[in-house]
Formats: sequence, C-alpha cells, structure tokens
Amino acid sequence: MGSFAVLLSESPAMASDGRSGLLTAFTFTALATAALVAAVVLALMLKRARRRALQHAELLQLAGVPEGNPHPILRIAASGDVRYANPAANALLGKIGADPALWSRWQDALRALRGVGRTERRFEFDDRVYLLSGVTDAARCLDLFVLDVTDLFAKEHALSQSEARLALVTRTAQLGLFEIDVSKRTITYNDIYAWQLGLGPVVYTESLDLWAERVHPAEREATLRAMQEFIGGRIGRYRMEHRLDNGRGGWIWVSSIAEVTEIEPTGLPRQIIGSHLDVTELKVSQIALERNNRRNLAQLDLMSIGDSGSESAVFACAAQHAAAITDSACGVLHVFDDKGKAEATYRFGPSDHPQRANELRLESEVRENGQIVARLTVAGRATEYDADDRASLQIIGAEAWRLVLRIRQARKLEIQSRVLQSAVNGIVITDPEGRVEWANPAFERITGYKLDEMAGQDLRFLRSGELDESFYRRLWETISEGRSFTGEFINRRKDGTLVTIDQVITPVVGAGGQIEKYIAISEDITERKSVESRLVYLRQHDELTGLLNRASMIDVIDRAIAEQERGGPGFAVLYVGLDHFKVVNDQLGRQSADKVLQRVAVTLNDCLRPTDNVGRCGGDEFVVLQRMAKSVDDAANLARRLVAALNHAMEADPQEVRLGASIGISVFPADQGSADELVTKAELAMRRAKTEARGSLRYFTPSLQEAAQTRAKLASALPAAMREGQIFLLYQPLIDLQSEAVIGCEALARWKHPELGMVSPVQFIAVAEETGLIGELGLYILHRAIRDFAGAIPDAGSKNLTLSVNLSFGQFAESEFVDSIRGALDATGFPPERLELELTETMLALEPERASETTRALSALGCKLAIDDFGTGYSSLAQLRHFSVDYLKIDRSFVVDLEGGEGPQAVVRAAIAMAHSLGMAIIAEGVETLEQAEFLRSAGAEVVQGYLYGKPMPIEDFAAMAGEIAKPLAGYRPTHSASRRLH
Repeated sequence: MGSFAVLLSESPAMASDGRSGLLTAFTFTALATAALVAAVVLALMLKRARRRALQHAELLQLAGVPEGNPHPILRIAASGDVRYANPAANALLGKIGADPALWSRWQDALRALRGVGRTERRFEFDDRVYLLSGVTDAARCLDLFVLDVTDLFAKEHALSQSEARLALVTRTAQLGLFEIDVSKRTITYNDIYAWQLGLGPVVYTESLDLWAERVHPAEREATLRAMQEFIGGRIGRYRMEHRLDNGRGGWIWVSSIAEVTEIEPTGLPRQIIGSHLDVTELKVSQIALERNNRRNLAQLDLMSIGDSGSESAVFACAAQHAAAITDSACGVLHVFDDKGKAEATYRFGPSDHPQRANELRLESEVRENGQIVARLTVAGRATEYDADDRASLQIIGAEAWRLVLRIRQARKLEIQSRVLQSAVNGIVITDPEGRVEWANPAFERITGYKLDEMAGQDLRFLRSGELDESFYRRLWETISEGRSFTGEFINRRKDGTLVTIDQVITPVVGAGGQIEKYIAISEDITERKSVESRLVYLRQHDELTGLLNRASMIDVIDRAIAEQERGGPGFAVLYVGLDHFKVVNDQLGRQSADKVLQRVAVTLNDCLRPTDNVGRCGGDEFVVLQRMAKSVDDAANLARRLVAALNHAMEADPQEVRLGASIGISVFPADQGSADELVTKAELAMRRAKTEARGSLRYFTPSLQEAAQTRAKLASALPAAMREGQIFLLYQPLIDLQSEAVIGCEALARWKHPELGMVSPVQFIAVAEETGLIGELGLYILHRAIRDFAGAIPDAGSKNLTLSVNLSFGQFAESEFVDSIRGALDATGFPPERLELELTETMLALEPERASETTRALSALGCKLAIDDFGTGYSSLAQLRHFSVDYLKIDRSFVVDLEGGEGPQAVVRAAIAMAHSLGMAIIAEGVETLEQAEFLRSAGAEVVQGYLYGKPMPIEDFAAMAGEIAKPLAGYRPTHSASRRLH
C-alpha cells in the first residue's frame, strides 16, 4: 500500500489484535500499566484545576454568612487593627497569639497579602495547612478568608509525586509515547520515540503517511490494517509488534499499544494516545528460542517414539527430523556395527532424489567410546548449511542413539525386571520430619502395619530399643546434610516380633536446596542375619564340640604374638592328638564317637584357666594356647595334666573307652614364627610323639630348616621352570548336575622339578608370591590354559564350555592385574565369556573396597567370577553381595563333612540358599561319592567337580569327554569314609 491515507479509504478488513510472540504478555502488561498511570495523572490534573475554581467560589459564599461560617473570616484595617472577626477567626487568633514566634509569622503573612486585587498565601502551624485568601480595597483594608486545605494539599503533593514517577518510568523503561490527532492526520512523538527514529531527542510531529513509510515492508500491511480497524472504531484497543526504520540504516522491533482518549460526536475516535517499547533484543532471543524449540520438539518426538521400543522407528524419525529442521529435501541415517561396517540405512525424503557431486550436503557422526556408530546426512537445500544446522544434526543424532541404547538396555533388563517385580523391597516416603506419607505393600508386610495405620506417624514408632541413640543421631546428621544413609535397623513389628532390615534412606532435595522428602528402601534381612550369625559361628567354631576352630585359634594366637611383642609374657601352643581314636570310631560308631569328642572338649576346657584357649583343628586333633607360660616346664606340666585328665575321663566312661593323647609343644618367643607356623611346629612335634611313643609329649626342634632350604631352591628355579615348560597344567572336569554333562574344566598347575620331582602347587605359588613372580606365573598359567583349551577344543563355543583358572592372592593384589587379564584376552582372542576366574574369600575380605572395584572391572570385561573355597576364609555372605560374583564354590571340607549328619547338611543348604538369594550359582568341589552328588543336586547346587567324575587330566583326555554326559569313574573309592547315604 502506498500510504496510510489510501489504507484509511479502503473497505474495512478483519480486525487484528497484533501478533503473538514470546514476550507479548509481558509487553502488553507493561504498556497497559503505563497507559493507566497516564490516565490517572490526567484525571488528577483536571481535578486539581476544578478544586482551584471551587476554592474561589467557596470563599465568595463564605463572605455572605460570616457569623455561622465554620471558616475564619476577618477584616483588618491598614493599621493592622482587626475590625471584624467571626467566632472561628477569634478561635484561630487565640491559638496564634499564644505563641510569639507564630504571631510574628502571622503578621508577616498579612503584610504579604496586602496588594492590588486578590492574593493568596499558604500558612502552616500545628501540622495543618491553611490557605489565606485576601482582597485589599481602596481604603487599604484587608478582607481575609482562611481555609483549612491540609487534605487538599496532601492530595496535590501525591499528584506531583505521581507525575514525577511517571516521568521516571518513561525514561527508565525507554517508553516511546505518541499522540494521534485523527482529524489532522498527524502523529506526535515524545523525545524517546523521536530518538528511536533517528530524529533526535525532541518532541516531533509528522503526518501519519510518513509514519507509515517508517514501518518495515514485511509488517506494513498488517500494521496499517490494524490501525485502520482501530481508527474506524471496529476494535477497542490497538496492539501490534512490528519493525521501524531507526534512521541509522537498520531496524528496531517495537511492541505498541494505544487507546482512544477523545471521541467525536459521531462516536469515532478524535484523539489517540499510545506507547511502544523497543523489544529488538527480546525478538532476537525469541528467534533463537524458536530454533531451540524446534530442536526440543524433535527430541520430544524421538523420546515418544523411543517409548515404543522400536530401534528402526527411532532411526527413521531421526532422519525425518534432520531433514525438516534443516529445511533439506532428504535425510539419511547410516548405522554401523562394531567393525565399522554399515548394517542399516534409514532414509526420509524422495527415494529418487538426485545425488549430485556438487550438491549441498551436511554430515554429522555419532560416536561412542571414540568409535563411529552412526552417521546422519542431510542434502538438497538451496542455501549453505551453517553451524546451527550442524548443531541440530549433532543433537538429533546423539538423542536418537541415546534412545536406542536405552531400548537395547531395556531388552536386557526385561527378564531381570520381571524378577525384581516379584521381589520388591519395602519402600516408604516421609516428609522432612520423618512422618509417613506413603508405603508400598512390601513395607506393610515387613512392618505388619497397613498404610492407613502408619500415615502421619513418625517412623520412630517402629524403633525396638535395640539400637542406641548415637546410631539415630548419626542417621539424622547424614540425611539432614542431603546425603544418603545406609544401615541395618532392628525394628519392632506390629505383632511385637523383631525384624532386621537393611535400609537405604535418601533425601529428596528441592530446587532451592531444601529437603522436601525422604525415601527409604528396605529389605527384610531377618532370616539372612540369622543364617549369617549361624554361619559366622560355624566359621569360627567347631559345630560338634562348640570349641574354636583352627582359623579362630590362629586369630587368637596372632593376638597373643602382638601382645608379647608389646612387652607381654610369652605363651605355649600345645597340639593335642588323640591316640587310637579310629579304633573307638570303628567300635562305637560315628554317633558315639562324636559324644567322645564332646567329652574330650569339656575335659580340656576344665583343665584350662580363663585366660587360656582351646580349639578343635579337625578330626581327633585339638590345639591349646597357654598364656603366661614362663618356661618350657609350665607347658610340660599342663600337657601332663591334660593327658591325665583325658585318661581319667575315658576310664570313667560306662563304655570303658580306652583313649590317650599325644601332645606337641611350641613355645613363643623361643620358637619364632607366625601363629600358623607355631601351630604347625606344635603339630609336627605331636606327629613325632605319635611316631616315637604314643601318650607322650614332644617339643618342636629346628628340623624345619630343611623345608626352608627347599623353598629357597624352588624360588631360584621358578623362572627357569616357566621358560623350560617344567610347569604344566592338568584339567579337572566341571559337571552340570541337572544334565550330568561336562560343561567345562578347571586348570590346575603342576611342577615337575628335575631334582625334587613333583612340587605341590601350594609350595611354588607361595614361593612366587614371596619372590614377586606371582604376576608372571599367573600370566604364564593363563596363557598356557587358553592355548591348551583353544587348541584341543576348537568348537568349545558351540559346546558352551567354560575354562576356569585360579588366581592367587598376590596376583589379585597387583595394581595392573585387570590390565594383565585384558591383555591376555586381547593377545589370544579368547572369548571372555568362556573364561571363569576363581578368587578366594581372603582376596575379597582384606581390601573389600578395592576388591569390589576389581570384580566389577573383571565383569565388565565379560569374564565370569567364582569365590573358591567358600567357608574357609573371612568373608560373609553379607559382604559378598557387594562384589560382582557369578559362582560360589563350596569348599571340599564342607562336602566331605556331609556324612556328619544334619548339622553339616544344614550348613551347606543354608549356604546354597543364601548364594541363590544373592544371584550366585553353586559349584561344589571335592565330590567323591554318588551320595554327595545326589544330596547337592537336591539342595540346589548347579555344578560339581571331584574324583567321582574325573581326576585332573591332560587336556587331550578332557577334550575327549568335553560336552558329553559324565560317568562316575568305575572302581573309584573315596579317600575318606563316605559310605553312608545322605539324607
């Protein structure tokens, strides 16, 4: 359109209330407020003018009724004498005359009022404001009217402040104000509006046609049409956002609002007043935000499709949004496998889109761990792609890949999720004060209370009193700082019984940093704690006699060594071996023999002081720690008393059991060594006593020096043994109890020394750890086992066979241990999921945090992990849950003891059940009888190994039976008396 005049002459069009934008609400609110303030100011100004006129009229009326008038009226002669005063004036003069200073000011005011015509003056006292209005006549007499204008003065003051604030707001907000005279077709700008148009900071008036030319061509038609609707009276308010020429070669965005302030008799607007705000920076931000919104909408769409669980749908959607957000003709997404080869392609756009060499295109790669996993390409746009387009592709590609990874992970977790849904932990949510807001059914089952019984109650009502206040103080100190607290709670159920729960309490922190709620996840571990307590007791004690076991006695002796090294007294270790106990066992039977051992334990205990200790080492052997032994004679005297007491106890038995004892003695510090070495020395002395004269006692002699020399010889020969192949491997089959198939083997190292013959693995592994060669030896065994296994059984994968390799403590403790395993797998190409690494309890118990980190790293490699010789170390099932372990190997000693009756069987059943509850499978070693295998199968064990199915053998022999159904060895007889059926 050429001009505003032409537009006004056109037929009316649809009214427009302006265009919506990000900041429209804010802009219109600010402008409406400014317009309202302007209207109020104008009203106040008119009111003030009217008030002035009313004051003069009121004074004229007052003059006519002086006596009854409540306002003071006076006539004062030229001499100053008061010729007339009404009652109100007399009262006023009385107050003024009482104060000399005030009277002086009054006289000054009167003198100032004398003049020609009517004069006014303000006079203040007693916090009141008076208007003195006087008229001086020809005789110089002053007719004075006094009006109390305190309230009016306050309102005028408020009006002045409002005018000042309006001016300040206008300046501060940079509001451009304008006034349109419709009849003259002119628009007048204030100084801010004029400055924004490049006209300078002056009030400026021009025609509406010129103003129309300043509107940007892109918005000119819509803007002028909206103004036409407004002037034509078809809309009640004008609102628009458009660009204006800033007179400096650029454009500014403004948000305008206007209202009609005067109306013609015809009802059409006569005068329009409005304002606008420079929103250029906000519009730029809005454009950037709109671009981000497009990206966000694309991400939301991807997330919505990702919920469907379809990878192809996500990839196809990513290609579509990539094309749309960059205004491209087509979008293509290539997905690559782990070897960098394209495995799938997803295209959006016409399939016949030409692929020209010079066509504008843009590519973005998606990487994971440095490897390209996907490439997103767009093409077919007329203009160059920019950095924003590249960023959009990167965002879409990364989001699509993230969703695909989530879909893949969800598939892996689907089975686990079903299991978890059937074993949900108790969950309770409280307010910041610990009052219950919600609890799930599992928590109701744990506590015995329904949710409606707990709601609103402080969780303290569950306390049993078993835990002291320091525990709860530590709990609240932790969670009040926004940190999670983990602990074992002993609570009281509704029925009064105690329940032990493993609970994690996590604070929910709000946006302002304040704690809004607490979430507690609870697991009922009452039964587990009971079993653990029993297992701890069994691990430390001999179940039959109640005495300490060998491991616990070693701990006690260790503490005695530490006490002596700090200046304490010496002590003696007595190793007691019963004589002829096998005869007693054969004559009386197992049950009666057990009672004999129980009576021996009581007898030994009765002979000791409270400071001494006694334990059972196994079978018919016991160890005694005699504290404060001053000399060899003290230990000998105790030994004789023990022998005599045992003889007397057996003689008093109704069955007339003949039973004696041989005792070996080592004395500390005369016999140096660790606790285990001291016990071993005493045991060697006991063996000598049995050999030389049963029923006697013997002291340890330094004959172990020869064994030490042997160890030194092994240490020097070990490197050459690895180089020359003296160390070789045998393989013992692993049997699946359900299918009885051979599913793998355990590699067992052997050393055939050219001079010493066969060397025990216990010996040379200990030597390797002492000499620092354990890392090299461990890698040698691992590489050798993998080569043997892969070479002899090339189809091990199809047969689902597993290779199990033992790890030593020294090897596990090395800082580069995990890297060495990774290097071995990379060097050999052996599948990690086929490799099972066996750890001992001691490895995990000594440094649990580091062990937990290491096991997680090994699991991440894909290796399976097993805890070897469970029950002989220091760990507990509670500790094992913190490690990433697949199998729990029940030690041979537990399997052998299965013939011992219900006690050992209960221990094994409990261990299997607890392992299963922690997600571990069971491997039982040392199985030598069909009865043992049958019991383990019924108890839930998955895998066994032992001489019943095969001794350690060369790899060629194992390869012949790999994957086949295992058959018990014909004619094999167990090494112990495992002849009775297990129940």
